[in-house]
Amino acid sequence: MKGSEGPVVAIYLAAGSSSRMGEPKLSLPAGEAALGTLALQAVLDSEVDHTIVVIQEDRETGWIGRFLGERLDGTWSLVVCREAESGMAYSIRCGIKEAVAKGARAAVFVLADQPFITRLMINRLLRAERDNPGAGFVASGDDGTPKPPVWFSRRLFPELLRLEGDEGARKLLRQPEQFGGVRVDFAERRCFMDIDTPEDYANARRYFGME
Repeated sequence: MKGSEGPVVAIYLAAGSSSRMGEPKLSLPAGEAALGTLALQAVLDSEVDHTIVVIQEDRETGWIGRFLGERLDGTWSLVVCREAESGMAYSIRCGIKEAVAKGARAAVFVLADQPFITRLMINRLLRAERDNPGAGFVASGDDGTPKPPVWFSRRLFPELLRLEGDEGARKLLRQPEQFGGVRVDFAERRCFMDIDTPEDYANARRYFGME
């Protein structure tokens, strides 16, 4: 995917506090893997050029070390967001700053607590960007509602750096006309399942082959 204008990076947001789960959710078992590694594997298998993993300082990150420890191919990097507790916007900022440092022409945001995201989803966003030159963002669509994963053009990086609080990038997704937004709808609702609470995790266990 790397072109003359720079690489396309994925920004893997794994800096949440897991406050609603009551324990570090990304370390929870998901079959034979840790929950936080499932979407990460999809990202690493996709057509993006590099993956930036954003984590929170002083949080349980052993799942990352075990998963990425032997992957020394330069396809990923780790960024610690010291302001992550102040809201998702700060994790987004950390990721974008690293993307800018790498000369990225675009970034795809992926949430670590959406374990059913697939590489095909990410690749379809990249294809939609190629089919819609000049798009500001390409969002995944869940029954017409734009959701992550989302591809963002470099021209929207300044807007992302101005985000505050815990709203994330929804502010931009709600204004597709202003920011040149495109939506790619996916029929499989499970792809958008967030694992935020013990109830969410209990519902997902059957998909992990744990029931």
